[in-house]
Amino acid sequence: ARIPKRVTFSLTVQGIQIENRLYPYQNIASFWVHYNPPAIKEISIVLNKGVVAHLTLPLDDVDPNEIRDILVEYIDEKPHDESLTDTLGRYLRF
Repeated sequence: ARIPKRVTFSLTVQGIQIENRLYPYQNIASFWVHYNPPAIKEISIVLNKGVVAHLTLPLDDVDPNEIRDILVEYIDEKPHDESLTDTLGRYLRF
């Protein structure tokens, strides 16, 4: 067991940039903001296709409403169930 790697991401007009990889908005099926501080503060993203179908991005000190306001312009907002991996990670404090 190891601590997950910390990644940076940004929202651009083309899509979501996660480190060196761009996920164009047209390749993203939907998003959902899970917000129940202090334990849960993250964005869930479901991709249309690819090896990785689901991404979870921690928000740390970013205002989730600002992120939502941007994403809702480009992507459908649909409730996502929290993944078992995310739940276990939080329980184990990762």
